[in-house]
Amino acid sequence: MKRTFKGELEPASPRWLCSRGLAAAEAGSLKIESWRNDDADIWNSKIIPAFNKRYPDIKIEFAPSAPKEYNAALNARLDGGTAGDLITCRPFDASLALYQKRQLDGLDDLKGMDNFSDVAKAHGGPTTARDVLRPIASVIAGFIYNKEAFAKVGVSEPKTLEEFHACSRN
Repeated sequence: MKRTFKGELEPASPRWLCSRGLAAAEAGSLKIESWRNDDADIWNSKIIPAFNKRYPDIKIEFAPSAPKEYNAALNARLDGGTAGDLITCRPFDASLALYQKRQLDGLDDLKGMDNFSDVAKAHGGPTTARDVLRPIASVIAGFIYNKEAFAKVGVSEPKTLEEFHACSRN
């Protein structure tokens, strides 16, 4: 199911969203896919009501999947043509794969893209997918640690994720 909607995009919602077609908004409804099932309450009690104050004729359905099942469930829905209209994308390679399979629409010509700062556009995702991804919240892309505190307890600076985890066990 491929739909196309070109509207205005504002950086105002707490997830990374990937567009795969938003024509449903013209029909009066949008379904949002997410792996953040623990966020359902805030979406349903705060975010969607705030959106509906400005756009009362658009019905929003926040449809999360369990985090561990999200990638497989989303891929099955995309392959079957039943996925939502806005997709919360996993950072980096998983989203690039969706883009390469042509399951995400581009956003570069979408009105409102100039609302995103250069920092928001430099999300760390794959360069070839920057036209389909827009972060609209913070994403942890690394850790900051105190070298002096590490030195004080005799732990050397970790160079790999495995070494970082080993530090936390000490």
